[in-house]
Amino acid sequence: MFPTDDASAARGHRSRAGFTASPDVLADPFPTGTNGYRRGDPPEILLRAPGESGATPSARRRSGQTRRSPAPGEPLHITVNTLRVRQLIWAVIAFLVLMNLISSAGAGLRFLPYTLTRFFDGDDKVNFPTTGKTLLLLTSTVLLLTCWAAARRRRDPSAAGWLLLGLCTAFAFGDESIYLHQTLAEVLNKKFHFTGPLTFAWTIVYWPMAAMASIVLVRYLRTMHPRVRRLLLPGGVLYVTGAILIEPVKSELADRFGEGTIQMEMAAALSDSMQLIGLALLVGSLLTALSLLTPEIRLSLRTRRG
Repeated sequence: MFPTDDASAARGHRSRAGFTASPDVLADPFPTGTNGYRRGDPPEILLRAPGESGATPSARRRSGQTRRSPAPGEPLHITVNTLRVRQLIWAVIAFLVLMNLISSAGAGLRFLPYTLTRFFDGDDKVNFPTTGKTLLLLTSTVLLLTCWAAARRRRDPSAAGWLLLGLCTAFAFGDESIYLHQTLAEVLNKKFHFTGPLTFAWTIVYWPMAAMASIVLVRYLRTMHPRVRRLLLPGGVLYVTGAILIEPVKSELADRFGEGTIQMEMAAALSDSMQLIGLALLVGSLLTALSLLTPEIRLSLRTRRG
């Protein structure tokens, strides 16, 4: 659950988070009482950010408080520390980028065996960096669609923008999962025999798609909170540059020097690193956007009782 400054804003006022909420959504949408639950309700998983309500476990230990035993049927509460999530993501990304550069250099200069470099080599798509990109794309898709649901619920004008971004990211996730653009490049090259900057010919199809999506998204970016824009734009630019714009350079290097050369390996490592860093920035910006759009997120696991 992600806290926001305007959870108790006055009716009809603009919140300090920068969003104007309609009067009917300013009131707490969840019931009061013991966490809003009644006996017999289905179990719930609540995602809370630190400090939203009550003391943290470490604070309770320092003050000598003890945690009571949960009653049967009481919902499970899971606290998500978004700051630690960001720190973990950046630690993993830093490790992947470093290992990607080392493995790519080792593969290009032939001083590391393939049995080691294949796990992190940017030019070998079945590896940990690709897995990291895929997981970040999936996470971004889920967060973007959650932002869309939260914005639509409060009738925020940015809702359509969140939905469009979510669909674009979902397509990128699917593409990365099934190697769609690599397959498209093989088909086009077999038919038209492209060389030079068009060696990886999938860009012929993806460039117009990216341009059209960008033109539409610019319109909706204006409706988003300035703090979100400042975080979202650098991540999007880095990812698109690494995924699409740098591809002609890689195509030229592959055509001139060949696959597996140090030039091609380092270009692939740069491309993957830009995508990983861009996606990490994107996830961070979406966590911030959620904290501004909604005071909490509640996931309910509906189960049948025997």
